Amino acid sequence: MVWMMAMPNGLLSFNSITGNLNSDKYVEHLSKNVVTIIKLNYGKNWYLQQDNAPAHKSRKVQDFFKNSRISVLEWPAKSPVLNSVEDCWKTISDVVYGGKQFQSKEDLVEKITIVINQLKQSKRSKVLDLCKTIRSQLCTVLKKHWNLYNR
Repeated sequence: MVWMMAMPNGLLSFNSITGNLNSDKYVEHLSKNVVTIIKLNYGKNWYLQQDNAPAHKSRKVQDFFKNSRISVLEWPAKSPVLNSVEDCWKTISDVVYGGKQFQSKEDLVEKITIVINQLKQSKRSKVLDLCKTIRSQLCTVLKKHWNLYNR
């Protein structure tokens, strides 16, 4: 599996994770990679946005967030339109799967790695644009389904 993080400054960070992502692997990944990268870029004032995958919502992961003082942006399940990482994956998959079949998982991961590195170098403005749209997308959903102004 390839795990990716898109940051508001347009940087992408990714790692290949062997096997299925469970709570133990996710906490290890967060502590070794994610928290360090985010703190270097944003200090102490930041929120983590993630999807509602089972490993992300487990008690162990929630305890890690609490003990590490990590604020997590909560949102409704099945709402990929509110996740800028999903938009990045769409851009990546359009290039990766452009008609090609892969003979092995390793070949697929290698191609994904190449495309992410290209995106980081030559299309950082596209990543920035995707990250910037999250605010307007959240406002649209709040207007449609809830009260934007908390009245």
